[in-house]
Amino acid sequence: MRCIVMTMNIHSANKILSGLQECEIRRLYRLTYDPWDKVYVYIHNPYNMVIGEFIARNIYLIKDIHDLNCIEEKCIGLLKDKKYLKSLNTNFYTNSKFIVIEIGERKKYRVPVKLRYLRELIYDFHPPINYRILDIDACKILEKIINKLNESCETHHTHYLI
Repeated sequence: MRCIVMTMNIHSANKILSGLQECEIRRLYRLTYDPWDKVYVYIHNPYNMVIGEFIARNIYLIKDIHDLNCIEEKCIGLLKDKKYLKSLNTNFYTNSKFIVIEIGERKKYRVPVKLRYLRELIYDFHPPINYRILDIDACKILEKIINKLNESCETHHTHYLI
């Protein structure tokens, strides 16, 4: 299992983390996702923070519109009108390939991790334009940050309720 930071806009991130969107479609670059990769959801400007995570359950390679139609039933909320999908509709012989990541277990953090903390604690961290694979050490640091922020939130709320 690898740790990947994926950049999204706030609307897509909220749909995925709330369960309204079952899949995420991405143009295929050099990275291939593997089932059971842990994907951290980073939202960009003006928020600049990691707000949640999900497990990549299944990965589908999409070469043409037929492939997309075959998995549409599994992917509630998958929008065929996304701009970069139009190349599938208009030209089946392009080099454009896409992957569909079926979302597994997901979690939205009570306390998101701000970019400044990531930069302070993870050496040479830059927010990804699309995605970034974290090395094992950076992944462990991110997990510790998430746990510490969210445990302190739970402890604070528990203390407040007592």
